[in-house]
Amino acid sequence: MKTTNNPKIDITWFNALPMTVTGDNVEEILIFLIDISIFKKSDRDLHAMLQKSESIILAKNDFFANLSHEIRNPINGIIGISELLINSTVNDFQLQYLNIIKESSLNLIYLINSILDYSKIEAGKIELVFEPFYPENLLNSLSMLFTQMCEKKGIGFYLSIDSSAYLQLVSDEIRIRQLLINIVGNAIRLTETGHVAVFYIN
Repeated sequence: MKTTNNPKIDITWFNALPMTVTGDNVEEILIFLIDISIFKKSDRDLHAMLQKSESIILAKNDFFANLSHEIRNPINGIIGISELLINSTVNDFQLQYLNIIKESSLNLIYLINSILDYSKIEAGKIELVFEPFYPENLLNSLSMLFTQMCEKKGIGFYLSIDSSAYLQLVSDEIRIRQLLINIVGNAIRLTETGHVAVFYIN
């Protein structure tokens, strides 16, 4: 199989068939020609498109990484100041608001991590970290965020934890937190009247 050297046309020929034979001489030959220019062009276009897509993904991942770094610094500052104030002499009313500030900042950190996780999922690099944690503490910390969200919409929020529920679990707490924020957040967003309730039962 051969192709021409013309850069604009790619032609391959094959299976040359003798049509007229006189003795040992071939008088006529039938040659089949196929113009594969369009297939070559499609292949080059596809290759260029794949390279461009890979470049876009790498640029996006770099953007998210830089964005995460720039946002985390001031948020960590807010968390640090909140902890200092919580450990200082404050009344119960001030302590409640300081805890809300701290938990809201932590939840924002987790949301930023979820954005980075999305990029890792696309790159096939997501990793789960299984460690022991207390679901009750997780739910109580998230209830502050959900209560604020519900108050803004004029609806109620209720959290019920079964006393017989497991005290400690071994799983990826960050992923569970992200899952709860997404599910309960959507429930609050779609609820116009009434209340949103979260139950933790055994």
